[in-house]
Amino acid sequence: MKEYQQRSLIAIAMIIFGVVVVVILNVFINDTFLKARIIGFDIETGSYIYSIQSMMWIVFFIALGELLYRVLFIKRNEKIFQKSYLPEDDYAMIEVSELAEISKAIKQDAKVTGSLAEFIQKLLMQFQTSRSIEQTLSMLNAQLEMKSNTIDLNYNIIRYLSWLIPTLGFIGTVVGIANALAYAGKVNGQGATFVADLTQKLAVAFDTTLVALVMSAIVVFLTHIIQGREESHLTQIGQYCLDNFINKLYIN
Repeated sequence: MKEYQQRSLIAIAMIIFGVVVVVILNVFINDTFLKARIIGFDIETGSYIYSIQSMMWIVFFIALGELLYRVLFIKRNEKIFQKSYLPEDDYAMIEVSELAEISKAIKQDAKVTGSLAEFIQKLLMQFQTSRSIEQTLSMLNAQLEMKSNTIDLNYNIIRYLSWLIPTLGFIGTVVGIANALAYAGKVNGQGATFVADLTQKLAVAFDTTLVALVMSAIVVFLTHIIQGREESHLTQIGQYCLDNFINKLYIN
């Protein structure tokens, strides 16, 4: 299955999961004021479906879906990394006659983007073409730099979503304050519950930003952890290729 298909399926699944979470929160939270603060439940109309808070929950789970895809990608490449394609003995050498056998062994796994097998395949091609260890080392450095940039680019959508969530929260706060002011102007300070109702509306407005900031903090924290793990794995690949391929090449 292609990358964009996997990401699309995960995104759709997380959207559905987000909708289910919002529905569950609506069913099991009995306190209407708390419900309004968490999922934007409108006490007057009894609706939450079109609230900004509900949209925030959906975006939050889409971001978690993107992070889940990155975790699956890392786990797949770590599984490939556990295979012994190259001689790992400190005194072993790789002769030119052995390169064809190594190439055959990694052929299938080399199709996985960013995997150890892909790195080795490109290094093999470079060495077979140039017969130069220096040029092969330059190829390794270039591949590591390019993959590092690719990793950073892969997290752009997640960084955007982590920005979008608090932005939606601020929009919800502005809309909530506007609605509260409109309510205050409409009732003109009359009624025994005026102050309580106005305070409640303002509390819901400000809590929209609070909930959004908590969501964003979770996404940013997980992003740093997962991206760090992916970059660490790339470093391991580079070290493995240097120790067990570049440094062990033997030219007759």
